[in-house]
Amino acid sequence: KEVKDAAAETLLRRGMTLIKGDTPDVWVSFFGLREEEYTAEGVRREIGGVTWVGDPGAHSTRTVQHATLIVEIYDASTDERIWSGWATGSTSNPEKIRARAAKAARKVLEEFPRE
Repeated sequence: KEVKDAAAETLLRRGMTLIKGDTPDVWVSFFGLREEEYTAEGVRREIGGVTWVGDPGAHSTRTVQHATLIVEIYDASTDERIWSGWATGSTSNPEKIRARAAKAARKVLEEFPRE
């Protein structure tokens, strides 16, 4: 909730309007990762017990560090991701995690281009 509220405040301050019950232009997704993650997308095939991901024009890879908050913004009409940003940092204190996550959401969304 703290992250969502911080994001809404930041976007409102930057001139965007929160819409409830109407069709938005964009929607925002947040997720946090506690462990490092690696993903590879594209054409997959099993070769000798190894998963091969091929076709350089049709795949992407992404590695995300431990303790990362990712903010993604999607075009509501196409569901295509149009922007993403992230912040990394960690603590074991739950109260500090919430405060840091909200601060990180504000900082990341300050980088979102307005045009």
